[in-house]
Amino acid sequence: MSFSSILEDRFPAFIDAMSGFTPLLSPAKSASGPTSSKGKWRPWSMPVDSSMLSRTLCGYLNKLTGRNFNVIAYRIARLAWAVELSEDRSALDIFVRAVFLRGATDEHRQDLYALLCQRIVYTLETERSLWRKVDILHIGNPFQSFETAITLLVLDEFNRERGSHIPEGLERLMRFVGELLVHGVLASTDVSDILVSLLEGVKRNDEHLAVVTCRFLSPITAAFNTLHILQSLQASILLEQVLKEDGLSPKVRYLMMGMLHRVSYPAPLDSTRQRVDLYYPIALDEYYIDEDDDDAAVLSDGDDSENNEWMQRDCEDWAKAFLLYYDYHHLGDILHSLRPVHRKQLLHCLISAALYSDDVMGSGCVGSLYRIPRIRELYVDGRLFEETLQEELTTLQDVLLDVPNAMQLMAHILYSTSLNATKLKTMIDSSMASQSILAGMLTSEVIRLEQRYQAENPVDEDKHITHEG
Repeated sequence: MSFSSILEDRFPAFIDAMSGFTPLLSPAKSASGPTSSKGKWRPWSMPVDSSMLSRTLCGYLNKLTGRNFNVIAYRIARLAWAVELSEDRSALDIFVRAVFLRGATDEHRQDLYALLCQRIVYTLETERSLWRKVDILHIGNPFQSFETAITLLVLDEFNRERGSHIPEGLERLMRFVGELLVHGVLASTDVSDILVSLLEGVKRNDEHLAVVTCRFLSPITAAFNTLHILQSLQASILLEQVLKEDGLSPKVRYLMMGMLHRVSYPAPLDSTRQRVDLYYPIALDEYYIDEDDDDAAVLSDGDDSENNEWMQRDCEDWAKAFLLYYDYHHLGDILHSLRPVHRKQLLHCLISAALYSDDVMGSGCVGSLYRIPRIRELYVDGRLFEETLQEELTTLQDVLLDVPNAMQLMAHILYSTSLNATKLKTMIDSSMASQSILAGMLTSEVIRLEQRYQAENPVDEDKHITHEG
């Protein structure tokens, strides 16, 4: 007797109740038909409606701007993860083509779309690592991933544009490929053959390919990681080989000589800024939304949780960057670009990072931000700064469980603000009313730091040295 007949015989009521039930997701098929997944069903293999995917993704891409980047990029990245989970080749092709062709055709925002691709890759890698914690044998399908698909699409589009004989299309495409290479979406080995192919055409005195080569290499020579990329591509060697050819037109020769000079002596546009933003690169004005701007409508109440998640990550990364480079000027630029609520959030991350890093110097630098007029004005003449310090003081007892030296580090932060002793004692007592013993120890530590400074600097009338960064 079959299992289904046993169910019908023993549980007729259950069969009647389930007869009209249609599952939302099926491992073998979806509302649009069967998926391309074959073999044993896995819990991460969920179908995706291709038509709905195309409309949703197109809507997100139409809304993408520098100001709402985090909100839209988060949604697109989550959509990319859903596509990867589906293991649907057609859905992956639709997704990658839509994103890539937007970047390849919109020449005014190619860096923004390259940044979007970088965010997608970052999210996918994060999700894959989480899956591997659950299933150590889970490796996914490397031949059916966003990275592989976009690499193959680059080669296909290059061959197509090369045969179309439309100059503008190939120029825009190669400029975007250069941006993807700079942002780490593509590897140097993925595009080395393309560069060789372009330069072979330049050797035949093709002026258009000479311009295309310059468009491809221009974003690379201005990138913070330019030396690594150029060495991997062997760009200087290849350009020198081109210039050894006889019969090159003056235009081709001058273009190649100028590019060889830029490759041999690269000058990143702002290497310090790029290096600080390496932790999590985003535009400075992503979280600054003008209330009168139409783009602000994108940030509705439903987007707050998504936006706050990315904001918290970015604040943590900015805090790590500041404690690594102590770049006061760059941190000031970031604070100027943020809303007041996000400035307070960044300060919380700075204090927390200083405490958990167990770094006395870093703690002093965080406290010294209060003494910089340009930064203090952003915190309503310091009032928001003081409120944030008080909020951190209320949680100090919990931090001590993880960081035994947290009290000494907090004392350095408070002392470095240059607030007078009476005001500091009032802040400590009001914030730690239920922790009187710890509050007394913290006040004593701040007084000890003051006495030590006066003993070491008996002639100096100034309490501290102001750091302008």
